[in-house]
Amino acid sequence: MLLDGAGVERVVLNVHPESGAAQAAYRAWGYRKVGETRPWKGADAHDVMVLGLS
Repeated sequence: MLLDGAGVERVVLNVHPESGAAQAAYRAWGYRKVGETRPWKGADAHDVMVLGLS
């Protein structure tokens, strides 16, 4: 519901790979892992996940 009418093709998020519950929820909602990033200097690596809305 939050994304209904957002007018975008996709949503991208970063999630810590050790956040098992968050990872499972995002996958259940249709997100898929497309890569990894360090969102700020000194940060742990985070998974980059994408949800296509089109």
